[in-house]
Amino acid sequence: RVAYAHSEIGTVTALSNNATIFSYPNAATRKDALPDITWPDLAAAALNVNAGAFVDVPTGHGFCMLIKAEVLRRVGVLDEGFGRGYGEENDFCARTAALGYRNVAAGGVLVEHKESISFTNEKASLLAQNLPRLNALYPEYTPLIMAFERTDGMRRLRWSLDALRLRRAIAAGQSFVLVVSNALEGGTAKAIRDIERHVGYGAATVLNLSATQGGLLELSCAAPLLSASFTLDETDALFALLDAASPTHVLVHQLLGFPAGFIAALAPWSTGRQSIFYVHDFYSFCPRVTMIDAIGRFCNVADADTCARCVAMDGAHEASRLTELPPAAHRALFTQLLASFRHVVAPSANAADHLARALPTIRAEALPHPEDAQNVPPAPREGSDDEIILLGAIGPHKGSQKLLEIAQRARLTHPNLHFRVIGYTDIDKQLKAIGNVTVTGKFKPEDLPRLLTQASGRLALFLSMWPETYSYTLSEVVKHGFVPLLPDIGAPADRV
Repeated sequence: RVAYAHSEIGTVTALSNNATIFSYPNAATRKDALPDITWPDLAAAALNVNAGAFVDVPTGHGFCMLIKAEVLRRVGVLDEGFGRGYGEENDFCARTAALGYRNVAAGGVLVEHKESISFTNEKASLLAQNLPRLNALYPEYTPLIMAFERTDGMRRLRWSLDALRLRRAIAAGQSFVLVVSNALEGGTAKAIRDIERHVGYGAATVLNLSATQGGLLELSCAAPLLSASFTLDETDALFALLDAASPTHVLVHQLLGFPAGFIAALAPWSTGRQSIFYVHDFYSFCPRVTMIDAIGRFCNVADADTCARCVAMDGAHEASRLTELPPAAHRALFTQLLASFRHVVAPSANAADHLARALPTIRAEALPHPEDAQNVPPAPREGSDDEIILLGAIGPHKGSQKLLEIAQRARLTHPNLHFRVIGYTDIDKQLKAIGNVTVTGKFKPEDLPRLLTQASGRLALFLSMWPETYSYTLSEVVKHGFVPLLPDIGAPADRV
């Protein structure tokens, strides 16, 4: 059916459990079995829900590839120079495309594949031998494959299978909670983990929806195992898949990276569900997220006109997908969304107050983030005042330029004073060049206690330029007995 849907189609490859870019649930996840459905049952379902559906692909896969007789006559046979395998079908598909034919994947055909059985222990040597030959013949081959993987070119064929499995899960009594965030690490990611660990979602299974730095929206789930990708203009398809899961709860932690169409549609879609919007920063009214303006100052909830001039001077946050909206429309969009949610929760009264000033019709509940019980020392740690630590990723909004100024002045006036950055900054080289700043670099969370213990000082300096909404960094230094030194701004000052 697919092969003869168009005269220019030359090859057709099936979907599979284990076939590189043709794999299901996705190219990066290849499974011998899925707990919720057998491969024969999924193959029957694919034939039903994806009959006749196909997408263009940069190459085929020899485990199950149809070649039209006409194409075989024009292109010729497989090149025996590739030996027993690996590369010959890719070479053939490249020659097919060169003659104007299309290589496609059929969404209605899914074939279980036991990878490399034909070659047993020869796979590595065959790849080492044939891949360089293939790239020499077709320098564009690897870039084409990489581009296809970045955009998840097979995504449309997987959506209907994902929806079917979610509906089966619902029919079996499973329930889901949708957690919306982005792919950036930091305090928000930790808050999500802590909320899940301390509060939990009952018996519901988590559906994670995140905006990636590559410009995709990714919906993932552990049971049933799936990972579905959507471009920013495919929000209708995304909501169709979410409808299949019918989440009882919607928890929004971060919308940085999401398009306006998604945010606008989320408001009516969430109506009738248990919904919570968590305030982790000020993106709901500040396109730059932190209220640090174009000249590096804290704007303290500027009016929309001033905000527009600021964005015109130095732009919105680099991850924002709302750059086409003027700040007034940006605020109106979030006002509509937050008004539709049952709860808006901020981790501090300070953050809730800023939100109320910017979006006057919205009121947030101030509830601190849940954290593990901390055994705060009864007294500060012993240590020298000649060393001061700074913890975390110290960028412009966390006061890296202010640290540079302080370190330079200290070099002149307090030659014995040393600054230890446990983490990294955006100006490491400049700071190290002064001679009184040490930068440890990125570290693993499990290494933090050791790094803090190794410090000789007892003071922890905070130089944040914006009113942070909570600060896990403050929690860490206090837990380890350091005395925090910080500006009178934001939740950290209130907590101290």
